[in-house]
Amino acid sequence: MKFKVSENLLVLGGFSLNKWKFGNNMQTMRLIDIKHSLEEIGNIFRLPIDKAKVVSMEFGRCIIMDYKPKLYFEYLHSNSRYTRLEEPSSLYYKTCKKVLYFYDKTKEMKNRRKKMKIPLEYQDKNVIRYEIRYLKELAKQFNEAVITASKLWDEQFFKKLVYNWESEYLNIQKKPIVDFETINFTTKSGLRNFLGVIAIDKLGANALVKDIRERESIGLLTKKQAHDLIVCIDECMKVELKRSGNDLIEELDEKVREAALCWN
Repeated sequence: MKFKVSENLLVLGGFSLNKWKFGNNMQTMRLIDIKHSLEEIGNIFRLPIDKAKVVSMEFGRCIIMDYKPKLYFEYLHSNSRYTRLEEPSSLYYKTCKKVLYFYDKTKEMKNRRKKMKIPLEYQDKNVIRYEIRYLKELAKQFNEAVITASKLWDEQFFKKLVYNWESEYLNIQKKPIVDFETINFTTKSGLRNFLGVIAIDKLGANALVKDIRERESIGLLTKKQAHDLIVCIDECMKVELKRSGNDLIEELDEKVREAALCWN
């Protein structure tokens, strides 16, 4: 835990409530865990922690999957509101205020300089951790005047956190498997849609979005032009075509929904 003290201010940061409570950040924090952990911190500093102003936070949980996490990441495609960044064992969707972060939690734990014991339920498992990192303007993102620590164990606010966690995932475009042989088109717009789907399937939506972002960064496209092109890619991926199921994404969809449903 990091903290700074001045005459009228104490700033706490750089710590995880999960690690405080469980000694790791793999186990899921429930409402009661959040309340007890914050009250313990308040007792240590002898301060009314419930009145503390919260300006940034991370909210997420671990999900046990059937296969290695990186196999799922390539099927999580663009979201026009975010910049997508992929690394060998993690995936980010970024804005200036918020980050959606998916990563191989088991691998991250093993690669730490300071080793942490993996909880028994996650040992020898394929584990994706998906979290939302609220970087700034936290209260504004939840249409609140201010968010205090007591909000974090408020049931209605907690439901908002869970809802956002689930809905942000569901808003990410997923890569389908298209059965091209069954596609029929009789109009020019139908043909354009067909060709658009083929291009996205062959080139990859992620590669196209990355190219658009690079063109924007060197001034070949304006911010609006880049946004419009990325929206066009998203719309092509929504075209009603015959698609066979993607078992990996179907599994991840189901487990994210289950996690949101039983979080409390």
